[in-house]
Amino acid sequence: MDSESFANTINNIIKFMSTNDDEKLNELVSRLKSKNTDEIIAALKEIKKEGDERYVPYLYDFFTENTSELIKGEVANLIRDLKDQNAVPYLMELIDKVDNEQDKYLLLSAFWQSRLDFGSYINQLVDIIVNSSYQTAFEGFTIIEHSVSNRSVSNVNSIIDNLKSKLSIVDNQKKPLISETIKLLETYTSG
Repeated sequence: MDSESFANTINNIIKFMSTNDDEKLNELVSRLKSKNTDEIIAALKEIKKEGDERYVPYLYDFFTENTSELIKGEVANLIRDLKDQNAVPYLMELIDKVDNEQDKYLLLSAFWQSRLDFGSYINQLVDIIVNSSYQTAFEGFTIIEHSVSNRSVSNVNSIIDNLKSKLSIVDNQKKPLISETIKLLETYTSG
């Protein structure tokens, strides 16, 4: 990550702080400014231990612009351990901003492992299944599989119709996965 992007990320974190008397947050922000990867990773681990969904929006730039696989891995670890359902909208915003297929896969895998409910985002996950590599699409499927029971039947029916219309345009490798997604959703509508 270049120094300007890093500075922007840190400035976003600083802007988010609701008060200046949060010494712990100030300390973490200071450590995230470090040029030392070990120091940044240590700060991310501390955020993982003590943070909540408020930190997620400020991981966007940090994750998407940072080329360090160690730091990306630590951000994914942080996401895996999130147990706050309020983080889901922020996580879905993050996945929309990620263009790199491997990074998208890493994030989706962390989302699934977090066991958070992404049921309100099944349409977005279906788009990921249709438009991503098979590996990434499979991670999207696992999230849908975990979250499908939280959607309304009428919405699920429109998602099924959308998926059926995509069957003719996806590559042959993903057709069975999309068919399985349709079956999963149809099972929900009949149950």
